[in-house]
Amino acid sequence: MILAVLYSALLLWQAAVQPPETAEALHYPELEYEEKIFDPSRIHTIDIQVSAADWEGLKKDALSKECIDSSVTINGETLHHVGVRTKGNSTLLFNAAKGWDRFSLVLEFDAFQESQRYYGLDCLSLYNNMFDASTMKTYLCYEMMRSMDVPTPLCSFAAVHVNGEFLGIGVQNAGRFRFLGDGGFGGLGGGDGGFRSGNGGFCARVGGAACQQKQRHQ
Repeated sequence: MILAVLYSALLLWQAAVQPPETAEALHYPELEYEEKIFDPSRIHTIDIQVSAADWEGLKKDALSKECIDSSVTINGETLHHVGVRTKGNSTLLFNAAKGWDRFSLVLEFDAFQESQRYYGLDCLSLYNNMFDASTMKTYLCYEMMRSMDVPTPLCSFAAVHVNGEFLGIGVQNAGRFRFLGDGGFGGLGGGDGGFRSGNGGFCARVGGAACQQKQRHQ
């Protein structure tokens, strides 16, 4: 609780010291996938189809975070040759140590077909909310940050199935983030988006290959 209060105070302090002209200078590109997969007023559906052998292999070697080939149906629309891999650090280790198989997952639309996107989105993270019975903590945290005009990942809720088996309802967000340029949120340029600020605009994602590679394996 103390850490949460201190963190909130830090966010408020950063917002207070940020020059007001910075936000006005930002360019916010439109993100087509926002209305397709990040509408928070509904529970989206994600149905992952993989070979039984590949799925068992992913669960047995979860720590490697290697992609397996799949077909993914999102709200009734199917994409083929989508990479699926496990996600996480401490939660992934905890799952593996306990022998559990309810992993957070990452869908990498460009893993096997480099140009493939889901309405411009190259990567989608699916959180298992294994320590959150309410499934609301992550979403509410993002909403708190958005209310303070902190650039925040787009997110929504999704019901996830693998080969017809219901894994649960979790939070999903745009999963491959890059650090924002110039040491802060000013001077942004390029990228295809992925963060949404509380004033309704979008902050572009920028950064080099090394930064992107680091985020891909988290």
